[in-house]
Amino acid sequence: MFGGEFNVTLDDASRLAIPRRLREVLETDKIVITKGLDTCLWLYPAKEWEKLEKQIVDVTSPFDDEDRALWQRIIGPNHEIDIDKQGRILIPPALRIFAGLNRDCIVLGQYHYIEIWSEGRYQAHLEASEENFKAARRKLAERMKKERDLGNDSPRSGTAGAGSALPGPQG
Repeated sequence: MFGGEFNVTLDDASRLAIPRRLREVLETDKIVITKGLDTCLWLYPAKEWEKLEKQIVDVTSPFDDEDRALWQRIIGPNHEIDIDKQGRILIPPALRIFAGLNRDCIVLGQYHYIEIWSEGRYQAHLEASEENFKAARRKLAERMKKERDLGNDSPRSGTAGAGSALPGPQG
């Protein structure tokens, strides 16, 4: 799946080159881009997007104010776009403005999808979310220990090598 953090440049025509390593995982030239959480953009292979979109629609209702807000923020602004022969995508103007994209960007692999960030916003987000990261790291360590103690050491459970996966809760 998708992984890696890449510094990339948005050109004057609002095109961004998807790093080769991520393009190889995409296995398609048809992708969907939309507003993500935390003022970044989400980029999905079209088939993965269809699954997520269906999942959101199946568990929400357009008659519920909060559900409709999710649709308006995530589903409504999506664009199906192509990757050109040079591995670039054209970022639609409204999405570029939403994410504050300028010349310096970060492309971040997130297992099933890719995030596209303004470099400045990404650094600010990392700093602002430090306490959430520490709390999540503690929870993960607890989950991994619980799984290990239950004897479930399968790769799917995420516990293989659990003793060295992350620093302990204090660090």
